[in-house]
Amino acid sequence: MLIYRITRLGGLIAATTIMAASGALALDPADGFGQLGIEIWTSNDGLPQNTVQAVLQSSDGFLWFGTQGGLVRFDGVSFQTFSSANCAAFSHDDVQALAETKSGVLWVATYGGGLVRYDHGRITRLEVPGMLTRTSRVRALHVGASGLLWIGTFEEGLYYWDGSRLHDAGLPEEWKDAGITAVVEARDGSVWASTHRGLLHYDGRRWTSVVMPCGKIHQTSALYLDSDSSLWVATPISIVRFHGEDREIIYAPPDHTWD
Repeated sequence: MLIYRITRLGGLIAATTIMAASGALALDPADGFGQLGIEIWTSNDGLPQNTVQAVLQSSDGFLWFGTQGGLVRFDGVSFQTFSSANCAAFSHDDVQALAETKSGVLWVATYGGGLVRYDHGRITRLEVPGMLTRTSRVRALHVGASGLLWIGTFEEGLYYWDGSRLHDAGLPEEWKDAGITAVVEARDGSVWASTHRGLLHYDGRRWTSVVMPCGKIHQTSALYLDSDSSLWVATPISIVRFHGEDREIIYAPPDHTWD
């Protein structure tokens, strides 16, 4: 979970962070590795610490990294850290997720420090009595096609921000403490949420628990909605693809016996 930048000799291709269970940078298979250079940045180069948990390139070109030691902005040369050491809005420095809304506001999910926003240089915390607080454990962020910002918490349920107000997404009471790990909004307006107790789906009217095709899975850990509207669901031991009514196990350990 260190930061790597991969370059082609003679010019920059891209900057990225390579982390466990995340997508890798796509390279031309015709190029040999001899044409590539790799730079590595650590706390010795300005990071507050070396566990990078979220990555985002904002619309103004900056790279942002969420670490266990705060939010980091990289301008291509140096790192700037925003944390409880220099920003009153941060009451906890463990950054779990990042998202940018269409207005250019960067949203920062912290695990134990609520939801922080970086609005063109101004850093504040979003607090709404009875919903998000300065100690909320926010785990997941997602900006849907509708422009809504979806906010998943560890034990307080799911919310969405419409640009001016925070709304409760209406999870059933028994699911509010399920530990949301990811959320995505599909093009049809439906919403999927992965949790420590399984997969949930909202069809615009009600939330339902989704039966997985790979046995009695009690935890889903990541979601990805691709360009053909297929939903990819990761569990601790499998990858499942949902497309319409079809549900396909893409990967599972050989000879695994489902419970």
